[in-house]
Amino acid sequence: MVRRQTIKKKNEWPCGACKKNCLHSSLFCVVCEKWFHCDCEKVNKQTLKLLSDIPEDYICSFCRCEDGHFDYLMGIERLRKPLLDKYVFLPLQNGTVTEQWTNNNSESMNNRLKQSLDWKPHKLPDLITKINEISAFQINDLRQAIQGNGNYILEDTLQQHRVPQDV
Repeated sequence: MVRRQTIKKKNEWPCGACKKNCLHSSLFCVVCEKWFHCDCEKVNKQTLKLLSDIPEDYICSFCRCEDGHFDYLMGIERLRKPLLDKYVFLPLQNGTVTEQWTNNNSESMNNRLKQSLDWKPHKLPDLITKINEISAFQINDLRQAIQGNGNYILEDTLQQHRVPQDV
């Protein structure tokens, strides 16, 4: 993406290289999601015009290999620390680890089923019996979670959602 309009706010889009505000004729890297001055990227006016005329996304010199293609390993490594900071270290410091959807429950149930059947094929009635046993265990875990007992403790902010044990 190429920026041609002028930005009014100070340092609204800092350059990924020099950190000064990208006011006009700048390039947006789709990998690191930063703006760059054409001078910082060593892109002349002729190349800038070509880039603005083609639908291809731009990859900055920090994110691409010497051959001009994206360096996946470097890209993943560059994302690792900010993501760890955002989703692990900062929430732990603030004491607010947010629950995000994971597929662990179904994976756990699938793994339990395979282990209980010794990873071998079985007849359908045997599979149904095992699935019922595992489901009952999962339901019991869920019941303990919403009641706040067993291996589960409800946070103070969630106490109003506690379900009595006799329900």
